[in-house]
Amino acid sequence: MAGFRYGRVRACSSPEGSNIAGDSDGAYTRSVKGICLILLCALPAAAAPSRHTLEHGGLKRLYWLDAPEKAEGRRWPVVIALHGGGGNAEGMRRKTKFEQLGAGKDFIAVHPEGFAQRRLGKSLATWNVGFCCGAARKKQIDDVGFLSALIDELVDKYDADPKRIYVTGHSNGGMMAYRLACEIPGKIAAIAPVGALVREDSCVQKSPMPVLIVHGVEDDCANYGGGEDCGGCFERFLGLPTKGDNNGACTAVPAHAAKWVAAQGCGKSPETSSVGPATRLLYSGCRAPVVFDAISGHGHGWPGLLAEESSAACRKRPDGFLCRRWRRVIGPYASGYSASAEIWNFFKDKTRRRTAVPPRKPLE
Repeated sequence: MAGFRYGRVRACSSPEGSNIAGDSDGAYTRSVKGICLILLCALPAAAAPSRHTLEHGGLKRLYWLDAPEKAEGRRWPVVIALHGGGGNAEGMRRKTKFEQLGAGKDFIAVHPEGFAQRRLGKSLATWNVGFCCGAARKKQIDDVGFLSALIDELVDKYDADPKRIYVTGHSNGGMMAYRLACEIPGKIAAIAPVGALVREDSCVQKSPMPVLIVHGVEDDCANYGGGEDCGGCFERFLGLPTKGDNNGACTAVPAHAAKWVAAQGCGKSPETSSVGPATRLLYSGCRAPVVFDAISGHGHGWPGLLAEESSAACRKRPDGFLCRRWRRVIGPYASGYSASAEIWNFFKDKTRRRTAVPPRKPLE
């Protein structure tokens, strides 16, 4: 039966090794199981994730897709999740776990891959955000064009709702989310950068653009407090020099958040609350919502993961040398805050404004 799946029947059956009185031959239990199985077959299924390529700029670009089955007259919201520098699409999907929040059933989750180079048998990809990062910047890869074309494909082929396209990203991917908000604002309903390094010239959109900024207070990669020697965490992990495009001065994250508050015309006194270890600043009176979650005791990793899930090295050998080195670079993990859950909760009621917004001049 297309679009449906079998569910578990354990909750409908009697406990292991027990019999219902008067059911010594098991006929009653078998009947109950049969009824439950029929009912569970009618539950809507989440389609399996699928791998796709899209030709753009002479390159075959990769993305992973969790999309619901087509439904007549139904358009689906989309969450585009961009991996960090040196990461890849499959690894980002493993981090976000959006399928646990309904991706593939209630919304479309897309995990695209940046410009990838193979190193030690691994796909290490980056995004060109103008002032950073890696091979994508050096080769001037048109990542804005690729992601814009990807949105068009999602709308045309997978029934995506063009008014409900959301972008999140981690680190270099979060920086890319900021760039998209400035350069293709007419296609984006909201953004949620996580652990994104920001500079004095990083995008601040003055037209209505909802933003959730998520950052670890102990982040020394995309330095929370700013400074002259920011970034370069992947190079530090590999034992490489950190000087270059991926390293340099950065703006303190609270100062960057304040720019968004001003640009969106928010009131200066936010409502303050706690979300687990995070202090949430929720601004009101804005042209579009601005929320800033600063997570105490958290470094640069994706919030909500266990430390041992944070990299391939840690999944294989949690006590191994590479995992220990990775954790020293990435910093501490705080428990009690799920970035994926908070991001989807922020996104799900946002709809892009109908008025067209002229794009910002691309970053040099």
